[in-house]
Amino acid sequence: MSAVIGLDVGTTGTKGVLIDDGLQIVARSYKGYEFVGNNGSFVEQDAEDWWEAVVHVVRECVKDYQHKSEIHGICVSSQGATLVCSNEKGKALAPACVWMDCRADRQGEWVNEHLGEDFTYRKTGWRATNRFNLLQIMWIRDNKKELYQQAHKFLSTNEYINFRLSGKFVGDPTNAAMSQLFDIVEKKWDDDLMAACGIDESKLASIVDVGDPIGPISEETREELGLPNNVMVYNGGHDQYLAAVGSGAVNIGDVLLSCGTSWGVTEIVDAPYFNTDLYYSPGRHAVDGLWGLFAYTPAGGAALEWYRQNIALRGADGELIGFEDLDRSVLQSPTGARGLTFMPHFAGTSCPTWSKNSRATLLGLEIGHDRSDIARAVMEGVGYEVHWILESLRRGELKPNCIKSLGGATKSRVWMQIVSNITGLVISNPVYADTPVLGAAIIAGMRCALVDSVTQACAKLNQVSSVTEPDMATHREYIDLFDQYKQSFEFVRKGYTELLTEETQM
Repeated sequence: MSAVIGLDVGTTGTKGVLIDDGLQIVARSYKGYEFVGNNGSFVEQDAEDWWEAVVHVVRECVKDYQHKSEIHGICVSSQGATLVCSNEKGKALAPACVWMDCRADRQGEWVNEHLGEDFTYRKTGWRATNRFNLLQIMWIRDNKKELYQQAHKFLSTNEYINFRLSGKFVGDPTNAAMSQLFDIVEKKWDDDLMAACGIDESKLASIVDVGDPIGPISEETREELGLPNNVMVYNGGHDQYLAAVGSGAVNIGDVLLSCGTSWGVTEIVDAPYFNTDLYYSPGRHAVDGLWGLFAYTPAGGAALEWYRQNIALRGADGELIGFEDLDRSVLQSPTGARGLTFMPHFAGTSCPTWSKNSRATLLGLEIGHDRSDIARAVMEGVGYEVHWILESLRRGELKPNCIKSLGGATKSRVWMQIVSNITGLVISNPVYADTPVLGAAIIAGMRCALVDSVTQACAKLNQVSSVTEPDMATHREYIDLFDQYKQSFEFVRKGYTELLTEETQM
């Protein structure tokens, strides 16, 4: 008998799962945490909160397990692009800069001016904007000199937790790419990028492949977690790529659609494709030999939440409308929402249009429209943004063939049908939606001989719960509506640009 533990150290909390050699989920646990600072530009967390959550979920997962001596492996999925400054003992010296932190505008401008606007993108798959570890380290160097000098290591979330588990500073390629210090093609820390922030490789973790053994859990940590003395720490990865493992998105052409506050789109490909017009982000997959192309629409779930909070009717007890009621409402409105168009650009747009000045817009509103039309327009607007990303990928030789979706929005059968009809692709939803933590467990399970492959593991652990087939007649109707959507966007973007120009000149 053998068992493994998967962890997912996310932005709002940590999940844990225990899986046995029969590929059964024996136990699950979760513990949330808060930001210790969030004023818009500065977004911070206490790394010790992550560790306390890890201790809690591991102890919860194993407390009733009768075969603790058979737990042989543990693996970590994590949020990416979050920075921890640590001393030589792995203790955080300051709150972590979360991936949403965007304090480093000036540093991003400096990198683009002195190294070139595409320099970091062509090496790391990510552009220098106002966030991620390279720019955060530069900001600390420029504004917190004592912290900069005291830092023994600059770590990602994954690297920090790996150290707390094993006592070794080790990270993985999927997270290292989002540090903007790692050359994803050469698979090594980049000298030019390290020089830009004034550090050398000794300040960074060692990078080994996803799934490689890091070392056994240290004795002190083993006792803290309530684990036996034969547990090996296996290297994990960024949550988006571990989600791909947990959902079975391991075939070329598979598309992982993560339906959270923002909607992330990752297409699985065979090589690192770069495009300096569209700027989708290539990255190494957790499965060796595969790559992913990542893009996102900033306000996917956030758009529908805005509708629920501000427009939808509430129940008699004041509670927000649920997905079943939303679905019933949307079905009262026909395809195209009676000519109503919603652009979910609350925070601008990303790939492929990259319009930071665009804002959410409702076009075509008439006296005859009602809440059901607005709800459908919101769902369709997010669907158009996903289709626009996939359409941009299709311009080359990349051919998305199916969507594997996960997240809260998958509870809406109507929304999944709308997205399927707009994209023309089949959408499958897994039974277990928390696929990053499952992906971490699968990685450990493969190393501990619980499973032979990701495909075998998903067939047993995370089967498809539902499949949404596109209605091709409706798809053709949506293609015409999508062309109108793009034309409307160009009109709106031009108007916002002119308005901002006038305000600047006043």
